[in-house]
Amino acid sequence: MLNFYWGAVGSGKTLTLLREYADLKRLNQKNVLLVKPLKDTRTTNVYSRFGPMEAIPDIYLADTPESLAEFSTQAYGAQVVLVDEVQFLAEPWIEKFRELADAGIEVRCYGLRNDSNRNLFPTSLRLLNVADNIIEIPSTCECCGAAAKFSQIKQGSEPGVGFGYFGVCSRCYRDHKQPNL
Repeated sequence: MLNFYWGAVGSGKTLTLLREYADLKRLNQKNVLLVKPLKDTRTTNVYSRFGPMEAIPDIYLADTPESLAEFSTQAYGAQVVLVDEVQFLAEPWIEKFRELADAGIEVRCYGLRNDSNRNLFPTSLRLLNVADNIIEIPSTCECCGAAAKFSQIKQGSEPGVGFGYFGVCSRCYRDHKQPNL
């Protein structure tokens, strides 16, 4: 099974992943492999802005044939693969995740659907096409309290990987509103 869990910035995607990882490890029910893209340079660990939970990834995924080969070797020994920040990976990774799912390994990918310009990330688009399940992790607009579907850059922040983003609804995105901090 290949699952894509998506949500706006601040929806708790990584927190959800970390809870699942901790539960699977604590219950010792399944062999779990935790991975994250090397491109995610905010922290070396899988870390949530919402809490004290974090974990050290088993593998950092780079967009190289060597990384794909190393991952493949380890992934076929797992029962569950948890992927954080999937939007930062290249599309060939999605084909590998689909292959693993077809072989009976559960793959759960967590990430953003859109960038801050409301364009689909190429990896997310591919997941939307090939995932068995697409699950939205709901979020609240940080400006008005409506359902957040998009991510926007905070005023004064630099575009790119980092914590300078927040979740907004379509109307607040259109009006370029900023949260009341």
